[in-house]
Amino acid sequence: MKKKKWMYFVFISVIAALLMAAAWWIAAGAINPAMRTPSTDLSREAFHGMRIGDSIESKAFVRRFGKPIPRAQKDRKLVYYSWKGGLVTASKKAEPHKGRIAAFYLLKMQRVRLGNVFSDSLPALPSFSFRPNNPLKTYREIQIGDSKEQVIRHYGTDYYSFNIREGGQIIGYVDHKNEMKLEFNMNKHAQVQSIRLAEEGMK
Repeated sequence: MKKKKWMYFVFISVIAALLMAAAWWIAAGAINPAMRTPSTDLSREAFHGMRIGDSIESKAFVRRFGKPIPRAQKDRKLVYYSWKGGLVTASKKAEPHKGRIAAFYLLKMQRVRLGNVFSDSLPALPSFSFRPNNPLKTYREIQIGDSKEQVIRHYGTDYYSFNIREGGQIIGYVDHKNEMKLEFNMNKHAQVQSIRLAEEGMK
């Protein structure tokens, strides 16, 4: 009799644990949709050879993108810089990873400058049709101004998406193996208005 009660207790405990795990998985997926999205290979994503985890202080980076312009972006762990060619980086503040790139942003090159500091927030872009003027592209040849259909044609249908203000949408691809994600910010006309390549865990 005691054995049956013990087995019943174990069975109920296992079911409860599974239900709690399922609830956590659903909640986590709602908060971070990338978590439940099938993986897409992003291992070759780079901008002129620079990748997530590289340093903005490296000679190769400075030689390609020049001197940084600080952005007035408040973040306790990251510092944001604008570079020539429409590139923005978010790099880590603290040692031992200071200067390591956590995210790249490709923006339409139209920003307001106050002194030597850009005061706009990311992505801070207008939501109307425009022609691309940022020459940088993703590894699969997507750039500012391309359509949602072009993105899906090049990167596939394994993406997460959520709506943003002014009728826009974010669609994103995640590489769980290499712990990175690639997000395309679409305006209401389904055109790419900014691109973000970032560490998978970055909000």
